[in-house]
Amino acid sequence: MHFSPYHKKPTWQKFLAGMFFGAVVAYTVFTFMYGKMYESLLAKNIQLHADIATLTKQYDALIEQKEKLEQTMPYTIGSTEVRFTNEKQFQQDALIQHQLTNMIKKELETFIGKPVQSVAENDTLLIKLIENNVYTIDDLTFELQVKKLFIYEKLTLFIQLKKVN
Repeated sequence: MHFSPYHKKPTWQKFLAGMFFGAVVAYTVFTFMYGKMYESLLAKNIQLHADIATLTKQYDALIEQKEKLEQTMPYTIGSTEVRFTNEKQFQQDALIQHQLTNMIKKELETFIGKPVQSVAENDTLLIKLIENNVYTIDDLTFELQVKKLFIYEKLTLFIQLKKVN
């Protein structure tokens, strides 16, 4: 088998030299673009690590401050819970119970974060706040009566529903 000597012809020599120099230029451009991209990503990565370190220090300081405040401050109310004592009568209306629960919790949002002692001193105000309102959902009107009230880190209300015609 014989290979033709194309490497000796000037047109093929120009073509091969053009391919070689084109490859060198393309590799140089690729290396430059990759270097710029890698440099920007590296700078962004360093900035994000610095931000994480700063936020971690702030978080640790806030946790430490919270622990100091918890030692000096009395307990505060963290959440509310509403339970219905006569939910068997309204079992088919689970959506209405859920909406009533949300309405009651919305009214009790002002008590979240308050010291337990101050809420316990004003428990009658809390009961009146719930019982004096009339709640209307989908053309149904409800009155609520507070049966039990537990005040600690979680404010728990046991409520009896009454339909108003």
